[in-house]
Amino acid sequence: MFAVRNFNMTNDNTIKLEALVVDKRPKGAYLLKTDEHSLEVVAHVSGKMRQKHIRIFPGDKVLVEIGANDLTHGRIVYSLRKKPTNTLNVKK
Repeated sequence: MFAVRNFNMTNDNTIKLEALVVDKRPKGAYLLKTDEHSLEVVAHVSGKMRQKHIRIFPGDKVLVEIGANDLTHGRIVYSLRKKPTNTLNVKK
């Protein structure tokens, strides 16, 4: 009666790489530099990261998903930024 559809939109033709955020571009884009292949990638933040209000800053390490056809555009899927540490030494 009803067709069951798979709404998992992940594509097997993608490459996931670690990259460093170099600069913030207009319209929510970021310029990234990958470590292994020294590629420069322009990437946007994924929808789930946008929903969770995860912020990206220059200098952060991120996991970027790049399509196999176009190696210059991608999507930031995970932030590898270190959690801020408490620098105050409070003695009790």
